[in-house]
Amino acid sequence: MNNHRIVGNIGRDPESRFLPDGTELLKFSVATSNDYFDRTKKEWVKRDSDWHNVVAFKDLAKKNNHLVKGDKVQVEGQSKNRTWEDKDGNKRNATEIHARSILQIVKPASQNTGSNDSGPDDSYNYGQ
Repeated sequence: MNNHRIVGNIGRDPESRFLPDGTELLKFSVATSNDYFDRTKKEWVKRDSDWHNVVAFKDLAKKNNHLVKGDKVQVEGQSKNRTWEDKDGNKRNATEIHARSILQIVKPASQNTGSNDSGPDDSYNYGQ
């Protein structure tokens, strides 16, 4: 089974373009973290982020071209490996998640935006 689900923040503004056959393509990167809340110390413990390249096609690309750097998203899709030769003749490889669904995660406007030392915040809404 080749199925991935990631939740993280978009690392740079998505790049939208069209393939020669007219298919819309949307590319962006998502940072996921393994941070955790230490309840005994009542503080977040930071860990390094992992970066994921995401590609969306056709209607999914068109529907999500409003996304911007910093948006929190959930992406589900299949990983694909791509190989090509760069302009200097070097072999290059990339692993991408070809998205089947993208959900923008929106924090309710009524919620306080200040620091929350009481623990993880589970009040995000999944929306479009």
